[in-house]
Order: sequence, then structure tokens, then C-alpha cells
Amino acid sequence: MQRIDIHPTHTHEKFKLRRGNPYPFGTSFVPGGVNFSIFSSHATSCTLVLFEKHAPQPFAEIPFPGDYR
Repeated sequence: MQRIDIHPTHTHEKFKLRRGNPYPFGTSFVPGGVNFSIFSSHATSCTLVLFEKHAPQPFAEIPFPGDYR
């Protein structure tokens, strides 16, 4: 399991966040959390929308600004 440093660099509501790894694409469990990776050649921002299983509404929407190179 690849390590992503466990110390957050910022927060959004109750979530502790830090920049993750670009690969592999998709969702990967890492020590202390989950890494989400996507690609778009034209997007300027992205929002991670989280749902609990079978829930009709999300429990969190975490915006990620562009320019995470």
C-alpha cells in the first residue's frame, strides 16, 4: 500500500485533506485515508461528491480547485 503522508494540509468542513497521488486513476485506499484520482484535459475544477450506500442525497461535496500539477 502506497503511503500518502497522514498530516493534512487543509480542511473542508469536517474533512482533513491533502494533495494525493495522480496514479492509479480511481479510488485507492492508502494508510490513513483514500486517494481519489481523475483526469480531464479541459476541466478547470472538480467536486468530489460522496454518498453513503443507497442514499439519495450526498453527505459531502468537496470542491477541488484547478491547477493541481
